[in-house]
Amino acid sequence: MRRGIFYAALAAALAVEAMPLGLRTAAWGIAPANRRAAVDEVFPDMGESATAAEIAAVLGGAADWRIAANITDTANYAEFREWAKYAGAPAVKGSVTAWMSFAVGADGLIAPPEDGGLAIDDFAVGSDGSLVAVFSLDGVDVGSSTPENRLKSVFAVEGAATLLPGEFSPDGVAVSLAPTGDGRVKATVTPPVNAGNAYFLKVRLK
Repeated sequence: MRRGIFYAALAAALAVEAMPLGLRTAAWGIAPANRRAAVDEVFPDMGESATAAEIAAVLGGAADWRIAANITDTANYAEFREWAKYAGAPAVKGSVTAWMSFAVGADGLIAPPEDGGLAIDDFAVGSDGSLVAVFSLDGVDVGSSTPENRLKSVFAVEGAATLLPGEFSPDGVAVSLAPTGDGRVKATVTPPVNAGNAYFLKVRLK
């Protein structure tokens, strides 16, 4: 049985090699061509002269409203469109996690996060008094080149002087976010000047 499978595979390989070059190139290009057709239908190429209103009109039909809220210029639209081509444009349009998936640099669409999936893995106090927290979202690998503004559109860091309910707030908290390179995010936080001797952090999804 194994020999028969091997012969069948060999015969298929020889059949491909025997095709004229143009036909082989066309056959191998079917998947990319389908991706291009799909993205053209859902997120058409708008060039460099598209206005914010035109971009909003195209993106407004997506299930995730955050796409239209965050993509308002041609450069970001072109980058999103290229990502959607490989993530599957029709699925991207219908996904409620489309913006999060693109914003964190995921290869494709991620599943809706579950409660408890966002966790602070490491925590330290810097010599300058800053607080450094490394956090992760279960099942999500944040891209190593993800821009900070996109991370901040997905994750919010809040602080409080006590653990009382309702005390956590982003007000007065200076935060920088950066990918760690291993799929997680590092938050560097400068507490308010009146924070006192104790300060607590919380990371949440927007």
